[in-house]
Formats: sequence, structure tokens, C-alpha cells
Amino acid sequence: MPGYELLIAGEAKAREGDWREAARIWNHLANSGSGPVCGKAAYNMVVICEWLDRRDLAIHWAQKTILAYNSTLARKRALDYLYFINEPLILDEKKGEMESRKN
Repeated sequence: MPGYELLIAGEAKAREGDWREAARIWNHLANSGSGPVCGKAAYNMVVICEWLDRRDLAIHWAQKTILAYNSTLARKRALDYLYFINEPLILDEKKGEMESRKN
């Protein structure tokens, strides 16, 4: 599978704690195609960006993972991530709707 070696190399760097090098590898891989391995690399960018406290970039990568890659698993994980970070907003909206119905 093309790119699989880079996916594993990025994982090795992440395990060593070298997040920036892992991000460099996965960023390169994610921008090199649209297949499943590239989709996994794109989702890994979501995780790294969140780890590095760059939620804005994590959201960008999650949206890109959903729209641009042919990886069902990566797409599902990206959707789960977006739902998870937006869940408090959704709950607040529902609470507000319920309170307005009481009045």
C-alpha cells in the first residue's frame, strides 16, 4: 500500500514524543493523495493539532478528512471528533429551546 511506510514512520515519531516531526511526515502524506492511507494521515493531523493546542487546525483537518479522502474509518473518526467538540454547544442549544418552550 503506497504511503504506508510514511504512516508508520510518523507513528514512530509520535511514540518517541517528536510530535512536530510526526506532523511533518503526516502532513506530507495527507497532501500527497486521497486514498485510505492519506486519509489516516489526515486524521492523525487532527489528533496532533489537538495535542499541540491548535483546535482551529484540528477542525480544519477533520473537515478535510471528511471531504477529501477515501477512508471510511478516518471519515468516521473525524465526524466523531467534530461531534465531540460541538456536543456542549448542541446541548446548550437544546436546553435553550426547552426553556423557551416553558415560557
